[in-house]
Amino acid sequence: MEVTTGSLLADILAAILTILVGSYAYFKWCFKYWERKGLPYIEPTFPFGSIDNPMTGTKALTEQCQGFYATFKAKCHKHVGTYTFAAPVYMPINIELVKNILQKDFDHFVDRGAYYNEIDDPLSAHLFSLEGAKWRDLRVKLTPAFTSGKMKMMFPTLVECGRQLKEAMDTASKNDEPINIKDFAACFTTNVIGSCAFGIECDCFKDKDSEFIKYGKRIFAVKALELFKAFVSFAFPSLAKRLRLVILPKEATKFFMRIIKETIGYRERNNVVRKDFMQLLIDIRNNVKDDQGKGIGLTFEELAAQAFVFFIAGYETSSTTMTFCLFELASNPDIQQKVREEIEEVLARNDDEIKYESLAEMKYMGQVID
Repeated sequence: MEVTTGSLLADILAAILTILVGSYAYFKWCFKYWERKGLPYIEPTFPFGSIDNPMTGTKALTEQCQGFYATFKAKCHKHVGTYTFAAPVYMPINIELVKNILQKDFDHFVDRGAYYNEIDDPLSAHLFSLEGAKWRDLRVKLTPAFTSGKMKMMFPTLVECGRQLKEAMDTASKNDEPINIKDFAACFTTNVIGSCAFGIECDCFKDKDSEFIKYGKRIFAVKALELFKAFVSFAFPSLAKRLRLVILPKEATKFFMRIIKETIGYRERNNVVRKDFMQLLIDIRNNVKDDQGKGIGLTFEELAAQAFVFFIAGYETSSTTMTFCLFELASNPDIQQKVREEIEEVLARNDDEIKYESLAEMKYMGQVID
């Protein structure tokens, strides 16, 4: 028995050692990719490549990429090669290369390598993460929804949400209450997205227990297991697909799927038409047809995923941008005054009314936000 146990333990250790040595050799071979291509590159380390340990790193990936960009731009390089684990990642620096990738040679750079799971995690299969033919088909269907005319159509809704923000801040100011500007910004962006993307009047300033706020925070309040699954899907997307990992919290998925289903059902039963993103998706779902007149519009899952990514893309990003922008304006009164004067000047030319076209005239404000 002792011999058998010892032999088994030796076999296990040998197998583990073989896997480790094999993995190390594979990574070292992968780490020669940019050297073989003759490109300048960030020296990788095993096993994370050019990036810090994502579980313990003090810098966000975007900060690290910004550092790579600045370092090699200062050295007058046109591009630089980096590694995310064993995967080579190309970073263009020269503006002409960037233009070629985004415009002239766009059809060669459509896949972003993001993980998605259409079956078990349907909200993850949105336009940003899809690849290949599925991405192309969906992009063709959705392109008409993002014209300037369609965006202009939703502008009155945004103005109304701005009025709600002003009203809430006026109330807090009159009551001499301290304002948590991040919460106010989150309520504003949730109102905008809830109305434009889901066709629901949230008014989170009055409804402090809004489910949109609750599940919006839940998505970004990542738990340990969710963080680990996100790490696996980022570092080893092929393995994540085999394991059919579900990244989004199930309770959040249920909420958004339910809200979208109820919204579509209500509108179709009552012939309700609104000037919002949800209506554009419903129209695409019902009206896009092929040459034979057969419907080829969005499935419910595709529609839900696009509405969801609209929420995700705008919720945390916009509220954080607003928070930092307002902080900088408060810290720099001279810049704040210049922005205020520009806004007042533009409004004076437009009968003190905020219009879609007015925003394009507020160039200094745009520079401050950017």
